[in-house]
Amino acid sequence: MGIPEVERTSKLDPARFPPSTTMRRLDMTRLPSPSKASTLLAAFAMLALLGGCSAPSATPTSAPEVPTVAGWETTAIATLGATPPPVPVTLGLPYKPDVQFAPLYVGIERGFFAAEKLDVELQYGDESALLQLVASRKIVASVASGEQVILARAGGVPVTYVMTWYARYPGAVFTLDPAVKEVADLVGRKVGLPSLQGASYTGWQALLAQAGIDPRRIPTEVIGYRQLDAVLQGQVDAAVGYATNEPVQMRILGHQPTVIEIADSLNLVSNGLVVAQSLIEESPDVVQSLVSAFLRALEATIADPDAAFEIVTQVVPEAGDAAVREAQRQVLEESIRFWRSEPLGAIHAGQWEQSQGFMLSLGLIEHETPVEEMADGQFVDAHWARR
Repeated sequence: MGIPEVERTSKLDPARFPPSTTMRRLDMTRLPSPSKASTLLAAFAMLALLGGCSAPSATPTSAPEVPTVAGWETTAIATLGATPPPVPVTLGLPYKPDVQFAPLYVGIERGFFAAEKLDVELQYGDESALLQLVASRKIVASVASGEQVILARAGGVPVTYVMTWYARYPGAVFTLDPAVKEVADLVGRKVGLPSLQGASYTGWQALLAQAGIDPRRIPTEVIGYRQLDAVLQGQVDAAVGYATNEPVQMRILGHQPTVIEIADSLNLVSNGLVVAQSLIEESPDVVQSLVSAFLRALEATIADPDAAFEIVTQVVPEAGDAAVREAQRQVLEESIRFWRSEPLGAIHAGQWEQSQGFMLSLGLIEHETPVEEMADGQFVDAHWARR
């Protein structure tokens, strides 16, 4: 699942932010390493200071033996040595610049990634394609759904989920039909689907399976990613979307939709941070830094969503336009409800087992993968242990 896969949570101009758009850290400067000349000057200054502080001699003596410049240069470099440059990290996001990625923008702007010695660049694109780039080490990490990681591992792609972002699966069915109160009420009513694949479709199948409803009893129509308009215009009676998106916009427009959250039936593993297994084995410190910075940014966003939203408008100016500002702000507020967990970022093996078992029952995968190969909670645990 993307957040959503390619669904829009705002009326932003896609042409302004094509999938190849990248974003560098905001307000990040790099201090040059001290030059050899400045190091020598520092050494001589230290010598002068030491000479000035020594006790005066009662009788003149010969000049003391002074260490060689080469020796002092080596000591100065060891003592005042240049700070290693930050590690460049390209982080994939499965969409385009959007309010839903507020924690990443906060992490960059407020220096949480910089504090972990990471120089983060954001790359937007297709979720499955980004996972292939992660596996091949062409990018360091990506945000992706647990469902995609399960599929990838079943297909032999060695990627690992190292931090939960969405603790609660945000997929939902929404409608303005007052007669619809539960899943069974959808029987005989037309439901709009964005596509017949991806996280939304998997969530829809999970909802029906948990309710024991034969999918053939509910007529469906593929409507693309215009679920809001399709419901408002009466093209369909209900639609599958995200609780953090279309229902929020409906309420802003003055409607009171009925929302059936899929997580109430089956809390599928949702979005989190994914890296290559080989990165964990070769550079666990980089993974730890990335997880810790992300968690700090997530905490800061939850603690002060107003400040976070202002940072979002620097990256996505359209989100601050008067026509959509309130809706975008409410999308962020509603999203926070799905991020919360105790502790933040925790990975729960039972949720992975349940999600994988369901996907196996649907025939989406042919065999199970041990949970410990798909998800690794050591970095989240280490972050909270040192706090």
